[in-house]
Amino acid sequence: SQQDAIRRANEYNENSVRHWQKKEYESQKWRNYQPPPPIRRSTTDKTALKADQIAYLKSMARYIFNVFGNPENVDQLDIAQKESLKGILVNLKQEVNSWDTFTDKEKDKINELCNAYLSGIN
Repeated sequence: SQQDAIRRANEYNENSVRHWQKKEYESQKWRNYQPPPPIRRSTTDKTALKADQIAYLKSMARYIFNVFGNPENVDQLDIAQKESLKGILVNLKQEVNSWDTFTDKEKDKINELCNAYLSGIN
C-alpha cells in the first residue's frame, strides 16, 4: 500500500541520515585525536628511559587503534587515512629500531605489529 511505501521511504531516509552522521562523527574523531608526542627525555638512566618508551608505545598503540581500527579493517580506510597511518607506522618503526634499550626480539615484535597494519594498506 501507499502508506507502507511512505513508511519504508522514511525509514530509509532516517537510516541514511544516521549512517552519514556516524560517518561524519568517525571522521571528526579521526581529525581530533592527536598522537602522543615523541620521547624527548635525555637520561643516562636506561630503566627510566625504557619505562618512558613503553608508555609511549602503549599510547601510540591506543592512538592507532582508536583512530584507524584494527589491522583487518585497514583496507576500509580512505586514501588520506591510509597515507597518514603509513607515515605514522614508518616513523614509529624507524624510531623503535634506533632505541638501544630494546632487545632485537622486542623490536621484532613491534615491527611485526606495524607490518600487520602496513600489509593492509598496500
